[in-house]
Amino acid sequence: MKMEYTSLELQVISCEDLRAFNFFQKLSVFVTVSIVAGDGRKKQPHPAFQLRHSTPTSKGGHRNPEWNHEVEFDLSAILPQDYPGLSLKFDVLFPSVVGSRSIGEVRTSLQELVDEFNGTVQFRRYQLKNDDGKGIGVLNFRYKLCGKSDKVDNELARIKPSSRAPVPGHDATNFS
Repeated sequence: MKMEYTSLELQVISCEDLRAFNFFQKLSVFVTVSIVAGDGRKKQPHPAFQLRHSTPTSKGGHRNPEWNHEVEFDLSAILPQDYPGLSLKFDVLFPSVVGSRSIGEVRTSLQELVDEFNGTVQFRRYQLKNDDGKGIGVLNFRYKLCGKSDKVDNELARIKPSSRAPVPGHDATNFS
């Protein structure tokens, strides 16, 4: 039975050994995070996820920018059978006077994150790649899935225990 989650909580932590440069100024970057659908390189934002989250721009021009920025995606609009067709996309961008330019991205399958989730906050490190597919650093993030439900959980939620009946799995004499 596939589990259904109601939200995905992320913390975009940092990049390590970022190898991108600009001749005219120090390297300051930010990250956008979105959920995209499709199989090709030009994945489009999933209709349920038109929102694209963005971190603040890191300052300082070093190769190890840090954000520790938290974002949340509402997953209640999609079904578990749709997870395999969705990816979490992190785009590292360099701001400029005429907009911003992508210097690299990370994509990971939403299904992979769901399958590897064990109920606690998970830490992940992924290779950041430029448009040519060359590794230019490592992106670090944490995630947690919330609001797990399935048919059994939904049925159990409708059953209210009697105040006199023992709750299964709990010893009424031990409160430690």
